[in-house]
Amino acid sequence: MGARLKRLREAAGLSPEALAAEAGLTPDVLLSAEEGEIELDMATLVTLAKRLHASLEEIIPVATSGGAENGVDLPPELVEWLTDEEHRALISLLQTVLAQPVEAITAVGRLLLEVALIRVDQEEKGA
Repeated sequence: MGARLKRLREAAGLSPEALAAEAGLTPDVLLSAEEGEIELDMATLVTLAKRLHASLEEIIPVATSGGAENGVDLPPELVEWLTDEEHRALISLLQTVLAQPVEAITAVGRLLLEVALIRVDQEEKGA
């Protein structure tokens, strides 16, 4: 993952200092991630992908042949789901949601919870 991140940064013509500043990181943290010494959280990866005009798949490839040599080692059924063309639109939507500020995602989560509770209440009354 780190090597991919570094390649994308260099292709974008950004210094470690510039990209780190835009992602709210120190240059040392970014360089450590590029060297594979540390892992970055998903929110930071989404921010970096957005700034680099890249997809998360370009930074975090999914291992599709049973190994994590160049990707994330995921259970085969999850790899199958993630690589299925039918799910492409949903994955794209989730990436868009993850690129939003945490406050916005939290607000949507609360709204969905309220809607779910209303539905449960309605179903209990109808039963």
